[in-house]
Amino acid sequence: MMEFDLYFKPISTKIEKLKNLPDAKDRMIGITFHSVSEKITKLEDFDIVIFGVGEERGSENAGTANAPDEIREKFYTLFKPNPSLKICDLGNLNLGKTIKDTYIALKDLIIEFRSKNIVPIVIGGSQDLTFPIYEAYRKIDNFLNLAIIDSVIDYSSQKSELTSTSYINKIIQTQNNRIFNISVLGYQNYLVNPKTVEKMRKLLLDTYRLGALRANLLEVEPILRDAHFLSFDMSAIKQADSPGHFDSSPNGFDSVEACQIAEYAGLSDNLSCFALFEANPLYDSNKQTAHLAAQIIWHFIDGFYQRVNDLPDTDTDDYKKFIVNIDNVNQNLVFYKSLKTNRWWIEIPLTGSNKKLVSCSYNDYLSASKQEIPDIWWKTFQKLSR
Repeated sequence: MMEFDLYFKPISTKIEKLKNLPDAKDRMIGITFHSVSEKITKLEDFDIVIFGVGEERGSENAGTANAPDEIREKFYTLFKPNPSLKICDLGNLNLGKTIKDTYIALKDLIIEFRSKNIVPIVIGGSQDLTFPIYEAYRKIDNFLNLAIIDSVIDYSSQKSELTSTSYINKIIQTQNNRIFNISVLGYQNYLVNPKTVEKMRKLLLDTYRLGALRANLLEVEPILRDAHFLSFDMSAIKQADSPGHFDSSPNGFDSVEACQIAEYAGLSDNLSCFALFEANPLYDSNKQTAHLAAQIIWHFIDGFYQRVNDLPDTDTDDYKKFIVNIDNVNQNLVFYKSLKTNRWWIEIPLTGSNKKLVSCSYNDYLSASKQEIPDIWWKTFQKLSR
């Protein structure tokens, strides 16, 4: 049994006092806490655990260590999206003497939570913490689909150490890395070296420009539907909506789009860890970023409690099958549409009669209907053929 007092600093008295708010039982402050007065000894009764990791030694964005409690202060005033939430907040992780000690503790915790089928919400801290979470998945899963919301691509051929701007190359360079795909969503072209984008393309990893996604935000949903872990950098949101970062950009997702992305992540039956990074109270005018981060987490939870277990079972009547013949390559593309949610999947052929179903969008079906093989089919087929 895990001894939480060894890992976590209990919820602060300042946050606990929010229990005196009017209608407190109807607000998020009504969830279970691991605090001085209320100890949690087992996790089996919970769907989700929340905890903060105020680790910033791997980032230039000094100040993120104080983000977890700033976000909590706003989060616990919000009203519950569902009256019967099974969520606990374990407090803030006790940081290690070295940053590597923190990484090891975080990895062990994620392994523990996933072994119990509990979804962790991690409030950072800096985004290099993505790496130890990935390491946990590498220990327990065959392959990982990692989704990253960010204004830049944190890949650096110049850095050998693990930092918040180089964790992607550390993941890629890990022996037997067990990565099936990494998707970076919302990067801004003028902030990223074109060589980095080309490197990602050669590795068959996916990058999506901010403008393309904002033109049709619904295209984010199938990407997150296949993701297992979402790492969300608050700097992906434009400065006017989220000023709390030492190097925020005037462009980015707006606050409504950020919350919608979190909702899509919550709805994903595959997604089993959500982490929010790089909020910095030192730059946060009127605590606007903390308030938005709290609402992003709220939307993830709202989506989570609307999951419908919509993973395709093509032998049932819950799905409609569509077959499109692509004439110039003599290839049939097979699509499935859920009659419960109207979500789409595309079939990727494997050896023999085996197949893999990959989430896609209605636009992918329309492309096939116009005799164009969708990018998702080509990319996945190439990865499976390696």
